[in-house]
Amino acid sequence: MKGETAFAIIVLSAAVFIVVFLLAFGGALGEEEGGTLTPASQVETPTPTPVQTFRTTAATPVPETTITVSEVDPVVGRWISNRTHTEELLLRSDGTGRFVTDHPAPSDFSETENITWKRDPGRSGPRVSFYLLDVETEADKVLILNKVEDSLGRDTPAGMVFYARAS
Repeated sequence: MKGETAFAIIVLSAAVFIVVFLLAFGGALGEEEGGTLTPASQVETPTPTPVQTFRTTAATPVPETTITVSEVDPVVGRWISNRTHTEELLLRSDGTGRFVTDHPAPSDFSETENITWKRDPGRSGPRVSFYLLDVETEADKVLILNKVEDSLGRDTPAGMVFYARAS
């Protein structure tokens, strides 16, 4: 076989391959304009449902009622700390309270002091609230309420004292 004959066979087989490929995938000449396509399967179109119409009437205005709820501060309540001695903080909603310290034996005595407290809004946030605690015989203290853990801490010269809510 000469080179020209081999070249002719390659060109002819390539042309046949291209024609078969075009006929198999979309045709060699393309689609006619305006031609119709035959769907593979019939698709049912749902029948439209009738639209429901509703009549609206003007609502009569309802008088507004104002409900006043006094919000109780979350620090209000009874708090207990058990260390070498027991401390109890009773904080009332009016900003007053009582601070009781029970010393065990051999001392075996109890101290009760009146206190006042108020919230410090400048240092409070969504998770922690700060309060100023005024004890009769001591300098002002800071109470820190952890709202997430529902625990209370009091700043003292010896460090923080932690309280748990009494049930």
